[in-house]
Amino acid sequence: MNERSFQPTYEEEIDLIRIIEILKKHIRLILACVFLVTVLAGIWAFLMEPTYEVKAIISPVTGSQIPSVLQQLGVSGTPPPIVTDIVALLKSRLLRERVIKKYGVLPYFVENPVTKRKPEKEVMSDVLNGLENTLKVSYRQRDNVIELTFVHKDKEFACKFLSYVLSELNEYMVAEEKRVAETNKNYLLKEVNKTGDPYIKANIYSLIAQQIQRSMMAEAKENFAFKIIDPPNFPKKRVQQKKIVAISFVASLFLGVMLAFFSEYLEKRTGRGLETRMKLKASEKNG
Repeated sequence: MNERSFQPTYEEEIDLIRIIEILKKHIRLILACVFLVTVLAGIWAFLMEPTYEVKAIISPVTGSQIPSVLQQLGVSGTPPPIVTDIVALLKSRLLRERVIKKYGVLPYFVENPVTKRKPEKEVMSDVLNGLENTLKVSYRQRDNVIELTFVHKDKEFACKFLSYVLSELNEYMVAEEKRVAETNKNYLLKEVNKTGDPYIKANIYSLIAQQIQRSMMAEAKENFAFKIIDPPNFPKKRVQQKKIVAISFVASLFLGVMLAFFSEYLEKRTGRGLETRMKLKASEKNG
């Protein structure tokens, strides 16, 4: 391509210089708009009910795959705990509902009196839908860690709830591993009675021992599925309020720039810009 096509034309350079001149000319109007909107947003954010964000970081524990001999025998089984399994469980409604029912935390999510009068299934469905926005799960592949964040107005409950989620996740995965090991063991016990070959029987008994060991290790091992790198801790800063102020600052900056160009437009049309009009109105009131 022609290199000249990437070079700004004379008219474009003039337009850019003109834009900069307009912004410099009305810099006070822009700053006043940014200051006023940001301060009002900050006051509103300070007066509104605070919300807090609790974080926890876990690292998946990878294990050995199912023995190839077991796979050749057609024994079904689940792979060792991996990232996709953990992330899928943390995002599942199944695990979240188990946590809410087991620890009796439903009242912390239901405040609207109208909602309380709904059937329990509908209330639970509403709460689980709300958790889609407040309980986030993300995997950082570079560090091989899973980050959980939970937002709630009660920071103590937010910390406890995230701990409940991790505890239930571990219990569920341990129970599932034991269930699969028991299923495989029962299948192998049936197969051992079908064969008279001593060599095959010895191999099957070895596989049965592995399934028993697998079940025992799942229950006895402290970090069976994952390690907790950073446990949930009490948050010190508000979350929603900071976002409101940040968004207001960006929006007010954009609004200030628009007002600067509008003031320049009025000045060309009437000879009086927006700033001049505001000063005249202020002087008339004072007069």
